[in-house]
Amino acid sequence: MSSEQPLVSICIPAYKERDLRTAIGSALAQTYRNIEVIVSDDAPTDAIRNVCAGFGSAVRYVCNEDRVGRGRGNYRNLIRLARGKYLKFLLDDDFLHPFCVSELVKLAEHPSGPRLVASLRQEVNEEGEPVKIMNPFQLETTLMRDGRELIRIMGLYLSNPIGEFSTVLMRREDMLEPSGEPWGFELEGQLWRGLDDVATWIRLGLLGPVAIHTTPLSFFRRHPNVNSNPAYNPEFIYALTDWSLLLKYVIRHRFISGEEIDRSLARLREIYDMCAHLYPELSGQYAQTVAELKGG
Repeated sequence: MSSEQPLVSICIPAYKERDLRTAIGSALAQTYRNIEVIVSDDAPTDAIRNVCAGFGSAVRYVCNEDRVGRGRGNYRNLIRLARGKYLKFLLDDDFLHPFCVSELVKLAEHPSGPRLVASLRQEVNEEGEPVKIMNPFQLETTLMRDGRELIRIMGLYLSNPIGEFSTVLMRREDMLEPSGEPWGFELEGQLWRGLDDVATWIRLGLLGPVAIHTTPLSFFRRHPNVNSNPAYNPEFIYALTDWSLLLKYVIRHRFISGEEIDRSLARLREIYDMCAHLYPELSGQYAQTVAELKGG
């Protein structure tokens, strides 16, 4: 372990045990050695505890008592407990390339001071077999971009081109409030309950550049019990209504204007129309968003 390497906290907010051994194994297999692996357990049984026990002292296990919302308390618990300069979240059903932390730290330590560092992602199926590489920017070389431009893109297209928490490295200090407490996934007093990852990218994008590595360094497992499946996740509706929060945010702060707003509104209507069969209560959400924009 080199004293010149900054400590990286690989933080696993755990609820499902099915693929947790694979996730932990990929964290411990990193070529970058100055790491700590922390698992915060949000599950109602001892299943997560039992999996972690099999790794002995290599894994720091904690039971999260603050079970608020879709794992947000679990994330905050990990931020509070982490000791590293950098946080590397890893969801319990995803896994990392062995060079993931090493390559992302190289980018994070770039003189331009990026505050959000990510990579392309490899989607895999339930068995971990590759499905496709997710490259929404169509990158061929590593991208270094102003963080505010990322916010603009997310608002313009109502999309999350960065992806899940598993693909990102960030500075721990950037996820703390001035009081020293972990950030609560709120922007301007508004809690983001479905797109907490997008809210995080906004927070970090306001602080500095974004860097994206062209190698797929994280593996996103697609299966029925993922939070993006409305049949599994009872809070999935907030992943839809939070797009309104994003749109109102980028308009309020003038990241988009004029005809761009019309384009984003059309995309918002499309999102709600596509999901109307799942959530009839969304039928008035678009009109409500438009009325709030006109009033504000």
